[in-house]
Amino acid sequence: MAYVVASGAIIEVSIRGRYQGQRILSLFHYRYISTSPPADGLDTINAFNLKFNTNGAGSLLGAYCQAAPEDYTCEEVVYQWLSPTRRARVPKTPALVAGSRASDPAPTNISIFIEKLSDVAGRHGHGGLHWGLLLATDYDGNTLSLGGIANLDTLRTRMVESINLEFGVDMVPLIFNRVAPTDSVEVTGTVVKEGVRTMHRRTVGLGE
Repeated sequence: MAYVVASGAIIEVSIRGRYQGQRILSLFHYRYISTSPPADGLDTINAFNLKFNTNGAGSLLGAYCQAAPEDYTCEEVVYQWLSPTRRARVPKTPALVAGSRASDPAPTNISIFIEKLSDVAGRHGHGGLHWGLLLATDYDGNTLSLGGIANLDTLRTRMVESINLEFGVDMVPLIFNRVAPTDSVEVTGTVVKEGVRTMHRRTVGLGE
């Protein structure tokens, strides 16, 4: 059944894959901003997919896979409108199916955090991405190396960028507020946190 979306609608994009037997799920949120009348929801997803899901480092998926080890497998990119109405998931075949970095992988339970920043204070004013696709050379002890930080620079940059679909239509990255979606704030910056930590749920093989 066809449906339309109006300016202000919020969509979730998930990159789903596997790395050394572990399920990897990364979530990104965007607000649809348009100066035009409401548009077809599926057509908008298709247009967004052509920009988000490409094999160049200029796209978010391209930067994601460029930063990932070569034995990471990308299985699908899934789009879902969350607000003001929750719609069905729309899976797409990824333009890239593997990471590109060749080296010794780190254990799957080692992770760092790419923090998303905004102009709003408080817990709803920041968020981020847990990144567990590290190589053994990306960190020394509990600290990310300079090379590890540099590897994530393009991905970090893509996470801040609005994606233009056509004249007057943009997808603006958000820090999603699950309690009050309309209060979700725009991402204004990102920073790669240098601390390396162990994720217990991955140690025992329980979670994404």
